[in-house]
Amino acid sequence: VGEASLPPYLEDTTESVVEFLEGLDPCQLTLENFEKARRYIQNFKQGNTAARAAVEMALVSQYAQLNGVTLSEYLDVDERPVFTSYTFGISTREEMATKLNEAKDFKSFKLKLGSENDLQILKDFGELCDKPFSVDVNQGWSDFGYAKEVAERLREMGCLFIEQPFNAQNIELHLRLKEENLVPVFADESIQGLKDFEERSEAFD
Repeated sequence: VGEASLPPYLEDTTESVVEFLEGLDPCQLTLENFEKARRYIQNFKQGNTAARAAVEMALVSQYAQLNGVTLSEYLDVDERPVFTSYTFGISTREEMATKLNEAKDFKSFKLKLGSENDLQILKDFGELCDKPFSVDVNQGWSDFGYAKEVAERLREMGCLFIEQPFNAQNIELHLRLKEENLVPVFADESIQGLKDFEERSEAFD
């Protein structure tokens, strides 16, 4: 099974995914020459990261099944349980209290920020919960002064990291915030492939 996830901040659309899939040559996607098939997917057209991921995901899944191994075994990934965080969308205090009660067994949380109410959201969370947390801004900040103010509050609260605070293309602002050394700055949308990782990783922790 492969899935093309299409969040609104990507250029990919349903139509572009379908066009990508219809353009593929199925004869190139043979499991008998698995690595060649993967290279074909990676080199077919530019962009189209969601569609490319979907096809490669399906290919790898089928290859593992036909060889009688799990995906974890094929990828040499440890199968020990991994603790995940519970994510809150931008919430009122009442909504947050309800969600915290529903997710009381989770060990950590992620708060969505990126609105003019960020400091109030943090105040409410701090009064309602003392568990570890991170924040995901989803490119929601544009003013560096405001971002620094919120980051200073996050440091006081012991925030684990800030995820993608600024526009994905604005690497300079990410680097400036990282250099303030307030809270670790993590990338998300800024990294769409290995090339981005190589060229932009200096701006993130």
